Amino acid sequence: MVVIKITPKIFGGIVAVVVAISLSPLTTWAMSAGGMSIAPAPNPTFPDRNKGWFIYEQVEPGTVIEDVARVINLDSSTATITIETVDAGMNEDGGFGLVGSPEENIDIGRWIELSKTEVTLPANREEIVPFKITVPADAEVGDHIGALAVYQISPATDKTAKIGGSQVSISTRVGARIYLTVKGDIVRGLKLLKGSLYGRGQSLMFGLKVKNLGNVRADLRMTAKIYSIWGVYDKKEAIQIGQVFPRKTISIQAPWPGKSRPIFGLYWASVTIEDAFKGLNPINSPLPASQPIHTWVVTFFIPWTQTAILVLLLFLIWFFIQLRRWRQMVALSTTPVVAYKIKPGDHLANIAARYGISWKLLAHLNEIKPPYSLHGVAQIYVPDAKGSRQGMRAPRFLAYLIKPLHRFWRRRSPDVIVVEPGDTKTDVEKFTGLSWKRLAAYNQLSPTSALKSGQELRVPSTYRRNTR
Repeated sequence: MVVIKITPKIFGGIVAVVVAISLSPLTTWAMSAGGMSIAPAPNPTFPDRNKGWFIYEQVEPGTVIEDVARVINLDSSTATITIETVDAGMNEDGGFGLVGSPEENIDIGRWIELSKTEVTLPANREEIVPFKITVPADAEVGDHIGALAVYQISPATDKTAKIGGSQVSISTRVGARIYLTVKGDIVRGLKLLKGSLYGRGQSLMFGLKVKNLGNVRADLRMTAKIYSIWGVYDKKEAIQIGQVFPRKTISIQAPWPGKSRPIFGLYWASVTIEDAFKGLNPINSPLPASQPIHTWVVTFFIPWTQTAILVLLLFLIWFFIQLRRWRQMVALSTTPVVAYKIKPGDHLANIAARYGISWKLLAHLNEIKPPYSLHGVAQIYVPDAKGSRQGMRAPRFLAYLIKPLHRFWRRRSPDVIVVEPGDTKTDVEKFTGLSWKRLAAYNQLSPTSALKSGQELRVPSTYRRNTR
């Protein structure tokens, strides 16, 4: 692990402040950066030890462990290196890091006592630094993770910069991980909090949020089979997706290592996540089995760019159709008309049929609104070449353009028609496009009920065929 430290130089003094932690993938070798390194030193007590990490398994509470570390100066000049013990932390996305300073330790970082916290080494020299870990008698069973970290405040002018008006000196912190497992009732288990399948650019992605319910770390592996309506689209097994600390939650955005994102269609995946961690010494210190978790994720892929272009084209087609109709309406507003006097039994459908025009056009020209009743109307104007021109108002284009949208919204509620004198059930059926039996049932009337002048009938918009 590599950590950048920035130290402002104020009144000639240098104060070390940790400002960022840069994480590295798991490795079996010593960590080195910035001209220094730290790693486990040979120790007869641990003959088969890992070369890069300090690993202590099945440790009894109250145990005192004595060990040694190698601190190495890889630089070409003498360097003073600071050593500190720190707890490890895990970001929500699964990144491994260290707390900012020993003062923030709450776990294993407090258990470690160094024989020295600073060494001055000539170029390309190393020093063995003994340390002691005292495991509390009441230590919690399971994993405790931390690190021995080293850093050097560099006096070199090429490693300084000005931030906010202050001169700063940049140093690098590196560390060797410590994994200590306290012996006892080891618990393992996973819980999937969220799962999703989606696309990012040309990549197919799995979004997973997993909680480790156990008291030891978990090494997550994913096996997934992706389906489409045509069958299996792709499948992979044992994909490494990250490590999660005990009782911690990790959010993973895992790119699929197989086929790329589909262009369009419904896809779903069967996902199994298992903990593949077997312990660092599975023969001598076997761990209890961990049950895998399974889920299904579903998504619908849409090519948004192509869809946007298609929607734009459809809108333009609809726009020009509306423009053409509006121009027709403007032309009709100056069409010669005759005045027609309303007679008993007249309604828009009959009058329109008599003149061979649309009843909707007739209603529009005479500004007759739903429910299209002629009650109280003495006369209307009907287009006829023998008539004279009337100063009818042409609709404004914007209002005409959005009128279909308004009609679509109004479809959610039923319309109401008013029975005119002389109307029959056949007239109502012709006007609404619905059978009288259905209309009667919708209005809670008997099919044999007689119509009455002025009677209001509700017409379900979802069934109406001829009123638009």
